[in-house]
Amino acid sequence: MGKLIMVLSLFLLSLWSCHKSEMPSFSQDEIDAVNTAVQNVMAEMDVPGVVMGIYVPGKGEIILIKGLVDIQNNIISSPFKIFRIGDVTQTFTALTLLQLVDDNKLSLDDKLSLYEPRIPNAGNITVRMLLNHTSGIFSYTNDPAFIEAITTYPLRSWSYEELIAITLTHPAAFEPGQGYGNSYTDYILLGLIIETVTGNPATAEINTNIVFRLGLKNTSMAEGAVIQGNYAHGYTFDLDGSLRDISQQESATWGWTSAGMYADLTDLKICAKAFATGRLLSASLNNEFTSWIPIPAQPGAPQDYYTGLGIMKYKDVVGMAGSIYGYTSWMWYMPENQSVLIAFFNQTSVFTPERKTREQELLTGLLNSVLEIMR
Repeated sequence: MGKLIMVLSLFLLSLWSCHKSEMPSFSQDEIDAVNTAVQNVMAEMDVPGVVMGIYVPGKGEIILIKGLVDIQNNIISSPFKIFRIGDVTQTFTALTLLQLVDDNKLSLDDKLSLYEPRIPNAGNITVRMLLNHTSGIFSYTNDPAFIEAITTYPLRSWSYEELIAITLTHPAAFEPGQGYGNSYTDYILLGLIIETVTGNPATAEINTNIVFRLGLKNTSMAEGAVIQGNYAHGYTFDLDGSLRDISQQESATWGWTSAGMYADLTDLKICAKAFATGRLLSASLNNEFTSWIPIPAQPGAPQDYYTGLGIMKYKDVVGMAGSIYGYTSWMWYMPENQSVLIAFFNQTSVFTPERKTREQELLTGLLNSVLEIMR
């Protein structure tokens, strides 16, 4: 493994040297700081592999490729690998729905009762509340029996009706509009609304309105338990306390329009700028998209996260970060200088509370370190 890291480090230094010869670039101290910070997080989180792209106009780019994307077969990381993107899926869903609002097919003030009256308080919950997680609807991913089911049987597929049935066994977390709570249920309900309004599968609408419009080559909703193509394996400690391969999982069905998609480095770089600059929306809807409200601090999380309608803001960057069972993804854009940060980590343990909190702390520290050199 030590020899592998040495080879990768030499490869990275050659990439950085090329950038230096072409344009003003990052200082060696900046390069070393990012490299060290990533290595430290990999060691403390037991992350097998990382792919990170830092793009700063007028300064250059760093493509950081470290470790393994397949431990069993000793396959090294690559910028061309596909990763599950977890909650970043929500931005695709939100923008698809907001384009329907732009087309006057529904309103942000429509009540959920028009589409799914079984949800408690549906008559007081708006589409806007679903988008910014202020609906108060219980997230099925917080149900202990559901967590046990997906950790015990990760290849079991789930239907919309099963996920809603779990949700309906729990009371609301808070009254509509009176709090914030990240709920996967919010975004599968938005998937239902997209399908109801258009008469088409939500995946088809996401493809038409985002994937095809932006020319994305390796981004899609996963189908079944196995990602097709050149994918990175994901790992977790959630199954039995040891590092286990969780690449094959049915997050496409239980995550769906909340967390079911995958993408690669090149595609998310395109998305980061397009999403943050309003390329896909009218000016008025983009203002709604980026209407920020504060997110209450959680253990291990920074104090200055804000949410819009399917997009987030952290300090001076906008975008989304998300985890799903074995994978963590970042997609951030810095409006001040048009910089982009994309990152993938192929280990996360979202259902082991003590590990989840520590991983959030480590990743937040790493994000802050990277943002410093992007400014």
